[in-house]
Amino acid sequence: MKLTLPLLIFAITAAESVHAAPTSDIYFNLYTLANTDQCLGAEGSGAGGTESGKSPIFWSCKGSPGDNAKWAYDEETGHLTTKAAPGQCLSSSGPGSAGTGNGDSPIFLSCADVGDNANWGIDDVGNIYNTASPEQCLGSRGNNAAGTENGKSPIFWSCEGSPGDNAVWGTL
Repeated sequence: MKLTLPLLIFAITAAESVHAAPTSDIYFNLYTLANTDQCLGAEGSGAGGTESGKSPIFWSCKGSPGDNAKWAYDEETGHLTTKAAPGQCLSSSGPGSAGTGNGDSPIFLSCADVGDNANWGIDDVGNIYNTASPEQCLGSRGNNAAGTENGKSPIFWSCEGSPGDNAVWGTL
């Protein structure tokens, strides 16, 4: 069963549902269950880490990286953006399902230039997937905390026989 990302946020944090970004004041951090101390964010401390073509990376959830690791979800479009750069959407690297193969990394693209490749959902386990390729889940590299070390990018994995906790996400 596939759910939308706000249901994960609601279910895990018991907070109110996330509304349209970038006008939303509700932001959340994303981490994998493989390492709840490392959050997904953009590189650096400003919007530069979200330039088109750059991949998000894992950072320590404690202290930094600030607005680059605060995410908003737009229920209408399915877009994920950071507070630091609300005009840049998390996306697969190609149109449609292109760029969602095993080992491919998601990238940031201008929200004005994206299609289905920037729409996200979540299944009932907590796997985040790109709706253009719902059989591919977003996760960290490897099935342990090492895949979430500072500076490592997430990658797509087959959701079938999920690689484990590295592809199950939670929110702070």
